[in-house]
Amino acid sequence: MGYAGMDYVIIDLEHGPNSVQSVQNLIRGAQVAGLMPIVRVKESCSSVMGEVLDIGAGGIQVPQVERERKLRQ
Repeated sequence: MGYAGMDYVIIDLEHGPNSVQSVQNLIRGAQVAGLMPIVRVKESCSSVMGEVLDIGAGGIQVPQVERERKLRQ
């Protein structure tokens, strides 16, 4: 996808069997292909978001945020 002109890829942790540990290779693959790896987490849990950033995600997509205040908590 990176070689096809895409700028980023979204790696989904919200749906399916993926875990934080299993996406590390997907993140590395995206980086090698020149893509920005964005990880969609299951919930707005700061420990999970921190882990995802620590393993190399370039951004995080948080699902089901209805109010900014909820995300900031």
